[in-house]
Amino acid sequence: MKSLPQVTLLAVDTRRPDLALQALLRCSQQLLFADILLLCHQEFCDSPLAQTAIQQGIRCIAIPPLDCAKGYSTLMLKGLLPYVHTSHLLVAQWDGFVVNADQWDDGFLQWDYIGAPWPTGKPGKQVGNGGFSLRSRRLLEALATVDIENPHPEDKVLVHYCTEQLAKTWQLRIAPVEIAQRFAFERGNWRAHIFGIHGLFNLWRLMPPQELLPLLRGLDTCILKGKDGKDLCKALIQQGRWDEAELIIQRRTRFDRFKASTHRLRLRLLLQRIIYKWRFGKTRFRSAPEVSK
Repeated sequence: MKSLPQVTLLAVDTRRPDLALQALLRCSQQLLFADILLLCHQEFCDSPLAQTAIQQGIRCIAIPPLDCAKGYSTLMLKGLLPYVHTSHLLVAQWDGFVVNADQWDDGFLQWDYIGAPWPTGKPGKQVGNGGFSLRSRRLLEALATVDIENPHPEDKVLVHYCTEQLAKTWQLRIAPVEIAQRFAFERGNWRAHIFGIHGLFNLWRLMPPQELLPLLRGLDTCILKGKDGKDLCKALIQQGRWDEAELIIQRRTRFDRFKASTHRLRLRLLLQRIIYKWRFGKTRFRSAPEVSK
């Protein structure tokens, strides 16, 4: 197993640290890190799951609950420096983790920030998503020197400061798009040869139905009711994975039975079932393809 002694692996989650722990385990089963940290609430630190994490080399550190996205963004921009004692930090989330360890490139470490490119980003500000990202300790030190009035969303704020206010004084280096495309994928045209991935809407690419269904049952409805849940549902319908799509539609309907986008998803699912039955004589199911290595 490849070792990354310059890299600390970290996730921050006070809402569903159990899911964040699973993401950290996915990463640590493929690579050896200098340190692995899960910043979470005290209750989880005292739980049996935290003891299991310790056995896997993951340290759970208690922090105050983060009640909103702005709180998370503030911590990611201004609060991580005391926890990082390596040259770089690899940020994971419950839906952002390593998928192909053999796609790691030591050249990634020459950059202060790498995240999956934003297809609609402005030129010079396309890199990138923070949900699965590599950050230098030097970047954290630079961010500690500036006052950030509006920290959310943290990745877009980070890129703004790196390319504007901190560009000259710290000479921070954000990876170019072609490097970021090898590092991770979030949205845009699918790329199989990647180191990591981010986004609920991409999980169908990695998880077969028997793995994704239990995850969807356990997710908070507030996650499934938004755009990411809608995009995942559309992908599952297209792939013929009816049970998972139906579960998302049911959860969204219970939250708001008048939501137009949910009714459109239900209609899309119905039409796909009719078309498949007409073409093949039965409902067709497809298993999730593996990410190419």
